[in-house]
Amino acid sequence: MAQLNSEVRHVFSVVDITGTPVSGLTGADFTFTLRRRSGASLIDSAEAVNAQSIGGGDYWVFYTPTAAATLYVLTIAANAATNVVNPYQWQDDISPASTSSVGPFLTTRAAIKVAFGFAQTEHDARIDALLPQVTDLFQKRCNRNFFQSSVTEYPPPLSQCMRMLLASKPPISTVTSLHISTAVPRVYDGTTLLIEGTDFIVSEDGQWIELVTPRYLNGVWSKVAKLVYTGGYSVIPGDLERAAQEVIGVKVLKGAGKMYHFLNEAVGDGQLQGLRWDDITPNALEVIDSYTLRSFP
Repeated sequence: MAQLNSEVRHVFSVVDITGTPVSGLTGADFTFTLRRRSGASLIDSAEAVNAQSIGGGDYWVFYTPTAAATLYVLTIAANAATNVVNPYQWQDDISPASTSSVGPFLTTRAAIKVAFGFAQTEHDARIDALLPQVTDLFQKRCNRNFFQSSVTEYPPPLSQCMRMLLASKPPISTVTSLHISTAVPRVYDGTTLLIEGTDFIVSEDGQWIELVTPRYLNGVWSKVAKLVYTGGYSVIPGDLERAAQEVIGVKVLKGAGKMYHFLNEAVGDGQLQGLRWDDITPNALEVIDSYTLRSFP
């Protein structure tokens, strides 16, 4: 069974009339017919279908169903009469999309399935369970929230001579307002408002705000600065997304391979019960460390 709005993939082979594998073909070398059930009948379906060579005369064929719950029937014919496709037809029962992968997460089930070649839905439930775990684990390790949103915060001074302010949700996209008030009670109005480019600048990496004129603090430091900004990533960086995919994909394969010497895996069915720190691969750990939020300039 496949799932709504998740890419469906199948593998087929092409040989010529002598039985020799035929490689190097593209989607243009085939005619795809995709139909879906409507009531008791099969009707033509408009989803795009394509093929990709994976070597040795074997090919991926893939499409993304946009209707559920229903049956899709995909038929492939080679445009060259001397080529034979095997198998030439598949039937896929499409189920409604799972609500467990809503997010926001660092990656998607569909991207993980493509990266690891998980063509069917057998690993979908495991991937859905791991997506929030990996996202939470990465954010805790990096001491930050990666997803873009509006933020209002009071960054604490790093010293009595306040020159730098550290945003808790970098990178800063836009600064709505920055007030510096040394009075008690604090005053956040036009008299304490700073102007970007005149009174302060945002660092190139979007993590720091540097004051043009340092402020010397006496007495209470709490809430001297009030910062309103948009921070976080509107699009998750590619290396960070790939690291999340790697951790999830490897964890799923541990269960599929019945590697029960890893803790938190149930003997007998390969089901994964939870994510551990030692599930983070060395490559992913390097990426995570590069996104860990700094505490000092």
